[in-house]
Amino acid sequence: MAPIMVILIMIVYQRVDFYDAIYAILFITVFAIMFVRPYISNLSALTSYVKSLSLNDNIPPPNLSFLNNVEELTEAVSRLHTMWENNKRRLESMIDEGRVLIDTLPDGLVLLDSKLRILRVNLTVRDMFGTKHYKNILQQIIEDPTIKSTAENVKKSWNGATVSYFRGEPYNKHFSIRIEHYPQTSSGEITLVMMLHDVTEQKKTEKMLADFVANASHEIRTPLTSLLGFIETLQTTAKDDVQTHEEFLAIMYSQAQRMAELVRMLLSLSEIERTVSTTPTEKVDMSIIIDNVVKNNRINARERNIEFALQISKYLPLIVGDSRQLEQVVENIVNNAVKYSDEGSTISISADIEKESRSLVLAIKDQGWGIDEEHIPRLTERFYRVDAARSNKQKSVGLGLSIVKYILERHNAKLEIQSTIGKGSIFKILLPIDQKG
Repeated sequence: MAPIMVILIMIVYQRVDFYDAIYAILFITVFAIMFVRPYISNLSALTSYVKSLSLNDNIPPPNLSFLNNVEELTEAVSRLHTMWENNKRRLESMIDEGRVLIDTLPDGLVLLDSKLRILRVNLTVRDMFGTKHYKNILQQIIEDPTIKSTAENVKKSWNGATVSYFRGEPYNKHFSIRIEHYPQTSSGEITLVMMLHDVTEQKKTEKMLADFVANASHEIRTPLTSLLGFIETLQTTAKDDVQTHEEFLAIMYSQAQRMAELVRMLLSLSEIERTVSTTPTEKVDMSIIIDNVVKNNRINARERNIEFALQISKYLPLIVGDSRQLEQVVENIVNNAVKYSDEGSTISISADIEKESRSLVLAIKDQGWGIDEEHIPRLTERFYRVDAARSNKQKSVGLGLSIVKYILERHNAKLEIQSTIGKGSIFKILLPIDQKG
């Protein structure tokens, strides 16, 4: 524009011919259109490209052919594009990795804003509470008011806190919830981080342990109290009574046997629990085990006029297992059958292959009193006894079937129980057959 202004001034002061001036202006205009405009166009394209990068648009770098003389600028633009793309891919990768990491956490994760609205949850929480929770208030998901008050306190004090939460029917789950304040100002409005740890199994184990200690203490205390009472009597009022001595000593011997049996069963149970996670590798012939168990129980059976009826297949395959533990399984069930069968009855023992389930099926059927259906699911619990009076009379401590359960779990085997009041019970053991055997 400056040359054109000079020519116009020269025309005004008549320093140049008018037509020459017009030709000069036309020449300058054409020259500008042909040679200057492409440079301006390239600069405009560069400006648009930089704006697009700032908006995170993924576009190719512009063709700056008329700025080749500005080589440094072209190289800088190219480097800027490469660096921007690399940083973008790196950031996207970090976001994806963070999302995968959060979703694969075994504990539940909930991110809350300052109004206790849910901003994000991981896969564990979605499985627990469903998927429709974004922007929901925390209490719409977890109704316990204690959780809300704890979250409010953490938000105000910045001190983390742990609180217990029980989710009732039909879930019956126990959780330990840890709430922490987000450590810095978040552009995503995150204020609180809440972790939910499922402690249901831990609670069950604690209860089982407490029940076990209480039951074991009771089982030991009862005969021990009896022994102490008899000893005190023998030392005082019956000190010189020979007949009373004999009667009391017989009872004391029976009570001592009961305590010895309890200790033996507890030690056996402890040993089995230590090995439950190890895989047995021994090849076991179940027909030999059945024969040994029948021989061991034949004397007690004859005292009650009980007979054994055996139907053992000649083609039983070898089972991969622990022969000593499997013999204990059969021993415990057969011994119970002898104890609780009616006098003069028959205990039937059969063993054969079930092709459908690829199992060796061992069935022990008695003709005893039978068991109410309501008791069957609990028969393998420690110290559980259907009839305490009968169990005490038979010197049972209530651990035999619990031991059976743990041994069968180690062998990936199953126990099925069927019973009819007045007719007897069937205990069926399904042992998996080794595919290579």
